[in-house]
Amino acid sequence: MVEARRRTLHGRRRGKKLRAGQQSLLETLLPRLALALPVEPAKLDLARAFGGSLPPDGVWLEVGFGAGEHLVWQAEQNPGVGLIG
Repeated sequence: MVEARRRTLHGRRRGKKLRAGQQSLLETLLPRLALALPVEPAKLDLARAFGGSLPPDGVWLEVGFGAGEHLVWQAEQNPGVGLIG
């Protein structure tokens, strides 16, 4: 019989508790910025998501694991781009 190997977790089982300011942003700002994803086969209306028209320099999708610092930097450096992160 093969002995089951114990899994090793390299990281946190739970995240750190949010500070009061972070919790406030999560409750007040996130609902205004979050995109509601449509049920398939409908597609996301990007123009509507950006207030009625697409940004002049297009839309970029940022996929990452940080706290959003790079996304903020990209937004500051590329004001004509719509960013989704």
